[in-house]
Amino acid sequence: MVLCYWNNKNCILEVYQMKGFKRGLSLTLTIIMLLSSLSVNMTVNADEASEVIEEDVVIAETAVQREDDEIIDTELPEAPSTVTEKGMQFKIDNLQDVKSIRYAYGEYDTEKDIKYGADSVSHSAKNLRKRGDSCVLQFPKAGLVSIVVTYNDGTRDFYKYDVIKNSPTVTRDGGNSITFGNLSDLKVLRYVKGEYESSYDIKRANGSVAVSGKTLNSDTYTVALDRETYTFCVQYNDESYNYYVTGVCGDNLTWVYDMQTCTLTISGEGEMDEYYYKDIPWYDYKMSIKTATLESGITKISREAFYECSSLVNVTLPSTLEIIDYCAFECTALTSIVIPENVRIIKSSAFKKCENLESVILGNGVEEIYNSVFEKCLNLKNVVFGNNIKLIGWESFLDCTSLNDIDLPDSVVEIDAYAFSGTGYYNNQDNWENKLLYLEEFLIDTKSYLGTCIIRDGIKTIASCAFEYAFADYIYIPESVVHIVHGGLDVWNFGITSIYDDVVFMVVKGSYAEQYIIEHTEYSYRYYEPSDIYG
Repeated sequence: MVLCYWNNKNCILEVYQMKGFKRGLSLTLTIIMLLSSLSVNMTVNADEASEVIEEDVVIAETAVQREDDEIIDTELPEAPSTVTEKGMQFKIDNLQDVKSIRYAYGEYDTEKDIKYGADSVSHSAKNLRKRGDSCVLQFPKAGLVSIVVTYNDGTRDFYKYDVIKNSPTVTRDGGNSITFGNLSDLKVLRYVKGEYESSYDIKRANGSVAVSGKTLNSDTYTVALDRETYTFCVQYNDESYNYYVTGVCGDNLTWVYDMQTCTLTISGEGEMDEYYYKDIPWYDYKMSIKTATLESGITKISREAFYECSSLVNVTLPSTLEIIDYCAFECTALTSIVIPENVRIIKSSAFKKCENLESVILGNGVEEIYNSVFEKCLNLKNVVFGNNIKLIGWESFLDCTSLNDIDLPDSVVEIDAYAFSGTGYYNNQDNWENKLLYLEEFLIDTKSYLGTCIIRDGIKTIASCAFEYAFADYIYIPESVVHIVHGGLDVWNFGITSIYDDVVFMVVKGSYAEQYIIEHTEYSYRYYEPSDIYG
């Protein structure tokens, strides 16, 4: 908008540009009216001058001036709104006519994109009026921010600001102290027992301690703690705020949660304490934890330690780890996991329902995968087994529908019931042979109503419950079979807990299968000559 004002006393036309990026600038066009020298006999008063000006001024990015009956465009100079950058803060002045201020993390060029951008924040005119003629934006984290200031006349100012945040180093090694580093520009460090969400709350809490940066003689500071939970706020002169919660989780283990990066770090030596879900020390943050780092020295992850940490994407496990306990992880955002070489046991349901888990690498120390460890990991595509694994437990990979290829090491001795049922491999009908499903040298499952069933020669192991619901008349077991997992020959009549009496197992005299059936007297059997069946 262009505002024109005729100063009749001084014969001056004043033109004020009030649009967009030129707000606050004015251009004064001085017109000296030498009425006495005009050849045309006319009188111009203030009202008439206003009418002339109204005809000649176009509401646009330029002002116009009449001179010798010729219109001359005069560009108005541009100048940005007054802004001040200070670390985590961005101050904007001269906001008397502001309608709203928005910002979002990322690079955006329109108000709409900023409105729907990442971590978008909006301040309305009602709230801004309470702040006077300026607004200070306090950003919560580092990163590129796009800002738009919208005025009542529809014009906008756009800014991009790269937020750089000061952060301390944090060290806690399982003992009774915590050390902060990189404090050369510290304003104040506050801490108190208990869990709090803001510097304001910490400051007013009973027993709160404040350490001014002006009193420090070095850029590090160590605090002695007892075995309680504490909240720390580290504030820098550039208004960078950093919040940490810390406590104990074992005889010689401590934990620190960084609220800015959503990182949980566990340090020290030994085993985690045993917890039951809601008793986990970091339970209040389980929905926001994105990264979990377990440092060297930890030997056991307790049950349900990260159960339902739905935002947890990255997990780093130490080489000292030996045991992963029951239901340790049920993390829907987790995409990959590497099990260190010293881990011997992964207990039941440890990674159950990690729906976005795609890749698992098992170290050579793993000997047993307990029941349902990876059950319903729907996106699991790649599993690398260690060379010493012996047991794959009941329903270990049940309903892993994306697991199409399975490569077992020679060390595997037992596959328990339904270990691979519902996997992509199981669901692929091309992998079935005469209603039997083989996995390398294992017979792992069968379909119903087999009639006469001939197990492929070369198969060495029959998995647990392989013939459940089979409804077979005769089952030929080759001489190559050297191991039958418990219940491997049980043939059930659709849920009735009795063995299907009519089935007859055909075995080679002197074979492992014969010996197994003799030891389990409930089975009926007959002998056959291998050449009659296998040629």
